[in-house]
Amino acid sequence: LNAAHEGSTAAGMALERRAWSGLFGTHDQREGMRAFVEKRDPEFE
Repeated sequence: LNAAHEGSTAAGMALERRAWSGLFGTHDQREGMRAFVEKRDPEFE
């Protein structure tokens, strides 16, 4: 989070994009989205 404030906007966006891509597509991410749509609590691993 702090690194995003130390550089330019473009550098902050690149940092966010790398962090997001590391999380998107994981089992827990899919479970969270599925649980939200189904209006239930997620069961994270």
